[in-house]
Amino acid sequence: MNIILAKVVKIIITIEDFCELIEKEYYYFMYKSKRLFPYNCHTSANVISSYLSIHFDNSFVHRTFQGSGSRGRFHGWSKGENICVDFTCIQSGIGKYEDILTNPKKNLSKDDVFDIVQEIRKEHPYLGIIDEDLDEWYSHGFLSIENLHGLEYAKKVKKPYTINGFMNYLEEAYDEVDQKVNHCYGTL
Repeated sequence: MNIILAKVVKIIITIEDFCELIEKEYYYFMYKSKRLFPYNCHTSANVISSYLSIHFDNSFVHRTFQGSGSRGRFHGWSKGENICVDFTCIQSGIGKYEDILTNPKKNLSKDDVFDIVQEIRKEHPYLGIIDEDLDEWYSHGFLSIENLHGLEYAKKVKKPYTINGFMNYLEEAYDEVDQKVNHCYGTL
């Protein structure tokens, strides 16, 4: 368990607790973003890794996987020491919910998005946000570490262990991080 003493408010908050605190708001933010949720894994990994690296554990990186062959797929997640965080892991179990989550004509509420994510997790319990080491899942491809593009934004956050602090960071950093990350993959 990764425990961090929050200096400003003098409380103990784990990375797991923080992810639980932000998950509903964060899922909805990603759903409303320009990229199709949950396929915005690299942007998500980069903003989360940047934030966790500054405020929790500086070992966090944006880890990527590229499959082999002509149809190799990409995936990105946040990796720290003995912990991985992946808010977009549900993409591998999205199935019947794909059209609902990715169709821009649908206008889902925050509760609807969160309920769908939870339903996917019930059907595929291994698709949790927190894991010990996702490198083992992706050992059949090429693994790499990407530059973090949200660090300067994360450093500016005044109350980093709150939902408001994190959401303010997202509002400021997300578009720039998204542009830089997706430029790397030629998906702009």
